[in-house]
Amino acid sequence: MNVILGGGDVGKTTVLEAIALLLSPSNTTVISEADYWARDSAQEFLIEAVMTLPDATGIGSQNTFAWPWAWNGQDALAPSADGDVDPSSPGEPVYRVRVRGTTELELAWEVVQPNDEFDHFSTAVRRRIGLVRMSADERNDRDLRLVYGSALDRLLADNALRARIGKQVSDLDLHKTLNEKGKEAIGALDTRMTDAALPGELKLGLTTSQGLSIGALIGLLATKNGVALPLSSWGAGTRRMAALEIASSTDKEASVTLIDEIERGLEPYRLRKLINILAKQQGQIFLTTHSPVAISCAKDAHLWYLDSLGAIGSLPKDKIGRKRCFLHTTEEA
Repeated sequence: MNVILGGGDVGKTTVLEAIALLLSPSNTTVISEADYWARDSAQEFLIEAVMTLPDATGIGSQNTFAWPWAWNGQDALAPSADGDVDPSSPGEPVYRVRVRGTTELELAWEVVQPNDEFDHFSTAVRRRIGLVRMSADERNDRDLRLVYGSALDRLLADNALRARIGKQVSDLDLHKTLNEKGKEAIGALDTRMTDAALPGELKLGLTTSQGLSIGALIGLLATKNGVALPLSSWGAGTRRMAALEIASSTDKEASVTLIDEIERGLEPYRLRKLINILAKQQGQIFLTTHSPVAISCAKDAHLWYLDSLGAIGSLPKDKIGRKRCFLHTTEEA
């Protein structure tokens, strides 16, 4: 668990957004010139990470084999020509992955090979990593809906479900729900289009646009006072807790969880519970907070401080331990 601290507008959320973009489970993300440094889209931007990725992610079974690097505790080292690694390296295999924002305002996900060549970092691998993201300014319901790569999608693990849903929806006769005036209007339009040699036999039906899946309209419901309500319509704290419970049910070794302002919408006792849930998960967690309660509860987390110049550094536990203990004692009092 990594807790990122710092003042307002220093870039804490940007760090989480960068990780989210790198591990995005789809290729539909749209960027603009505002995503480039100083809005200069003539210069590419680059987000790169060194990661340990187990075989279950499929990193070794892409169209082009991704060769691992060796981690020496500080850097990723290329193996020697005979496949051996530097003796100073413990030999833990890691991968260098990155996403580039090109000068054409497009995104390219890549795996960096030890020979400095680049291969595609596929959506299949990124989905298997299992990104869970909870931002502070959205409704945080993505993981509660059946969108590609969401926690609910990974929990159900049914690739044919969307096709079955789409088939049943397409069989609905929505045209019958029209009143007589509406049916007459469609009939008149059908006649005009047929006379103009355009497609005919018009009727109403459910359609989707490019990039929009029928699964995005499917989500979890929960009952309150006898009424089934979408979980996405509940409070911010409840949505966050529910999304984490779903993610915990599909716990993966390589999962990455991002939470911006973890205290948002949570009372202190629910905040402690959420941090305890996170502490039991595998994978990595990155969160930002301004809450002393969150800092004191995350006893085993690594603390990072981001200053106003954008430099980030680790806060040594031995030097801040007394302050952390004071926060915990004050909280209990």
